[in-house]
Amino acid sequence: MIDVVIPFSRPSRFDELMRQLCSQTCKPSRVVMVANGAALRFHRSTPDSLRTAWMSTKPSGPAEAMNVGLEYLREFGDSPWTKWDDDDEYGSDYLEELQQAMEQHPECTMFGKRCHFARLATGLHMFNPDVAYPHETQLLVGPTLSCRTVHCPDFPEGLHQGSDQAWRDACTARGWRGWSTGPDNFVYDRTGPDHVWRATDVQVRGTFGDALLPDGSLLQRPTHQEILADL
Repeated sequence: MIDVVIPFSRPSRFDELMRQLCSQTCKPSRVVMVANGAALRFHRSTPDSLRTAWMSTKPSGPAEAMNVGLEYLREFGDSPWTKWDDDDEYGSDYLEELQQAMEQHPECTMFGKRCHFARLATGLHMFNPDVAYPHETQLLVGPTLSCRTVHCPDFPEGLHQGSDQAWRDACTARGWRGWSTGPDNFVYDRTGPDHVWRATDVQVRGTFGDALLPDGSLLQRPTHQEILADL
């Protein structure tokens, strides 16, 4: 079973977050909610069906919150874990698919997803439409980062942005390989406020590449000049 670590800073998303966790076909072993002071008031509202630990941290960022959660999990020995963000959408078979991937690919240590579905201000986009999933890759999007061991690098603290990428780079430097699970059951939501990665939709598209829109039309990756013009 897999532990779930959640940097929690959006109280308005609490009910939906609990719904997504409780609906998992493969229940999490533990849920570690790492919250700042304002969000800690929800600790009495956690469903009894979830084995949940609440940790407190200063509102200093998700990297610090992840490190608090991982340090807590190390007290229980070694176990696989996954990072969830409190503003994204995780399908009911998300953890089941992740656990199967870990069992079927012992050669890999990092797991997650490439960004396939993302909700931007302009609607739902399907990125990397020509990529064959699942596949081996280091290009795993931050809200899905997962690892088969808690004895992993810490998330670099003090960065304005880029701590997820820096964590992947540190794992890659150890020779760890990554695996992306299938394209479904996760939507990266960029429509809410207060994202650590303060990128515009144009910059997001520049990172993730060509996209298909709901009407079937292809939206090509912005050019370098278009990205610079949007800064």
